[in-house]
Amino acid sequence: NNDPLFAQGREYFAAGDLNRALNSFRQYEALKPNNIAVHFWIGLILDQTGDSKAAIAEYNQSQTQAASIGTDSAELRINMGNALAKLGYSKEAQLNYQRAIVIDWQNPLAYLGLSKCLVDNGDYDGALKAIDRFVALGGRDVNVYLIRGLALTGQAKFASAREQLHSFLNSNQSSNQGNNQTNNQAL
Repeated sequence: NNDPLFAQGREYFAAGDLNRALNSFRQYEALKPNNIAVHFWIGLILDQTGDSKAAIAEYNQSQTQAASIGTDSAELRINMGNALAKLGYSKEAQLNYQRAIVIDWQNPLAYLGLSKCLVDNGDYDGALKAIDRFVALGGRDVNVYLIRGLALTGQAKFASAREQLHSFLNSNQSSNQGNNQTNNQAL
């Protein structure tokens, strides 16, 4: 999108100035209320600032407009799934992650989100398959160990679960130590 307001919103977003980014996107939305991308960006900002409910409304508007021209977006579906999951709508989030996988089966983030929902919904075999697919696609996240540990616990494979949870705790501990060292060096 070459519009100056839209470009400005993206620049502010990239710089971490979410308030100015939201303002730019809202101004652009006033000019072009049916723009698919502007509602996606507004939703993303609202979600990142803690207003997941309003983010879902924007994502829905973007999704409805995209559907009206026969398109869909894996990234939109993943973001929608994340916002729904934050609000406790695990089954609805799961549907969005599954749709994201249909759209782009090589997007690792869809599998990460799906694995969390599957653990939450008690499908431990499915959760392990999804998290393994996330890793196979190059996904890296400290929560891999936690998700595996929870799924294995749900399967009553306690020794394997303990190993995964131990790895999770160790990876978090080394992460925190690295942050503390960085903070101490900055002083």
